[in-house]
Amino acid sequence: HIRAGSIVPLGPEIQYATERADTIELRVYPGANGSFTMYEDEGDNYNYETGKYATIPISYVDNPKNVVIGARSGSFTNMDAKKVFNIVYVSSNHGTGEGVTSQSDCQLIYTGSQVSCNPVGVLPSQGSAPSLLPSDVSMRIAGNFVRLPNAFSGIAKNISVMDCSGKLLHRAVLKKNVIDVRKDFGLPGGVYIVKAEAVR
Repeated sequence: HIRAGSIVPLGPEIQYATERADTIELRVYPGANGSFTMYEDEGDNYNYETGKYATIPISYVDNPKNVVIGARSGSFTNMDAKKVFNIVYVSSNHGTGEGVTSQSDCQLIYTGSQVSCNPVGVLPSQGSAPSLLPSDVSMRIAGNFVRLPNAFSGIAKNISVMDCSGKLLHRAVLKKNVIDVRKDFGLPGGVYIVKAEAVR
């Protein structure tokens, strides 16, 4: 069961670490507002440790349905200049299963500035959010390790590991900020989507 307000990114099958995923399906589960921060880096080295990564805040407003993709923060070598986000509002017969959804509800062309399915004002930066807990974050990793953003340091978080199609492989509650998919979840090195949610 996936919680109302969840936003789940699905990318194309990635064959190797440096392959880019510039078209992303965002599956949105209506019924509540939701948000998360998408994290990206080069995927094949440790340059993220010196700040070579980018984050994209994504929010969903349930009534009326609207997805807002905020301005990107940060950068790294060979970052996509343009991304295509296909927004899918999941229902019992739409946006389910492992394959790409044939008909999206909204398509957003993203070049680093805020875009939305319906016009809105400027999304506040993550730093001004009233919540003390960090926004959910989903990250695509290639290899064994993933380092979560510093906002997650020292707090318990639900960690979900999915394959590139969005299929859940493992879930656990962890406190540490560097996740080793091989040691912590018994998975071989590879390309995964890791989602972290602060335990509320």
